[in-house]
Amino acid sequence: MSSTRYALAVEELAYALGVLGGTDTAIGFLLAILGERPRMETEGRLLAASHALVARGLLDFDMDSGETWLKGGLEKVIGPMITHNYSLRCSKATEAEEEVITFYAGDSRFIKHYLHHGVVSVIEEVTEQDAVKQDLSEFFEIPTNDVVGEPIVVVPKTTIDSIRQGPLSQSESEAQQALIQCGAAESDAAAIIQDLKHSAYRGSIVKLKLEDEQTVSDKGFLLLKGETRGWILVINVDGETTMLSVYPASTAAFQQQLALLMT
Repeated sequence: MSSTRYALAVEELAYALGVLGGTDTAIGFLLAILGERPRMETEGRLLAASHALVARGLLDFDMDSGETWLKGGLEKVIGPMITHNYSLRCSKATEAEEEVITFYAGDSRFIKHYLHHGVVSVIEEVTEQDAVKQDLSEFFEIPTNDVVGEPIVVVPKTTIDSIRQGPLSQSESEAQQALIQCGAAESDAAAIIQDLKHSAYRGSIVKLKLEDEQTVSDKGFLLLKGETRGWILVINVDGETTMLSVYPASTAAFQQQLALLMT
């Protein structure tokens, strides 16, 4: 699926991004992952990372001018992390942890980034859109079938949030009735409530774009996996109300929604 792969310490990737995008880019990336750190610690981490990159043959510099540049094809691979058409932030959260994969869309390829054990940045070049769809289908454990169909219910997001965040002792009949009033069949309403209360994971895919120097994230969909089935919840904003169109999870439905985000 991927033609090029790098595994770098987060500090190494931060420094490399700084070579392309400046010091603020390096520090911003590092703090986004590690959180706030004293200034001297941050500078020390980045200095050590630069030495490691030189030792690995991925960075060189001119001692007289102080100019630095990336080597070994690293610039080509990480460049879209700074300049890209859009990115897809893909999150899967369980009780134990949250896993995040980000795909950065260049003109003819994608760059995949994720953390391994929280300290290693893995960067992979993906050359085909279908490979991205397949990768994410596996990441979210989407059932393999070709059924798309119509949504089984369209419901206000506030209703789903209320059911999900409510105590386990909350009346399921009351919650079920709220979904039925929105158009869900009784059996579907019961299944959705069970999986909201006892989920294996909750996930999301959000499309991020830079518009007028502001990051815009108004497109995406949610995912929910229970013990035996999954759901795709497509976000639709209607005025001031956010609605969710709920589909049973299937490869076809998942990739259809993903394709809409990638246009």
